[in-house]
Amino acid sequence: MKNNLPTSIILLFIFVAGVFVYFVFKSRLNSVPPANSRGQNQGAAPASKPNVKIGQAEFSVDIADTGALREQGLSGRASLPENSGMFFVFPSLGNYGFWMKDMNFPIDIVWIKGDTVAGFSENTKPQPGTSILFLKIYYPPARIDKVLEINAGLVKKLGLKIGDSVSLMEN
Repeated sequence: MKNNLPTSIILLFIFVAGVFVYFVFKSRLNSVPPANSRGQNQGAAPASKPNVKIGQAEFSVDIADTGALREQGLSGRASLPENSGMFFVFPSLGNYGFWMKDMNFPIDIVWIKGDTVAGFSENTKPQPGTSILFLKIYYPPARIDKVLEINAGLVKKLGLKIGDSVSLMEN
């Protein structure tokens, strides 16, 4: 009988690598509830949305303040109404990466630290048909704790600048 030790070692390595990949990407593979299903009754009237003000511009926003809502983001939506956005709130400062998983339209990403604009990733485009393993990930220029996603081109059109003040106004 031949010594199958090298073959066994290779098969064990492939198995361990597969388990590793599964657990690393498990959270990315799980489906999450739509961003508008934050425990509201399906028949209930929607609550008024808060606004985010940057400089002189105002956006009606959905808030993504849980892991599931932040992962879902704007994925799956056909479009984003004018002067609307999604406002991501993180529990602490960090170097949070954003991807365009299941996105159907381009966006501008406004990176926010505290109550100040820290930077932009403009005109980020969807990558249809791209595996989640190969999606481009956008990172902020510094540690941030908030992000505003808005329609592509609005950063330039509205003249938003690094250093602009940011405020969340609850209705």
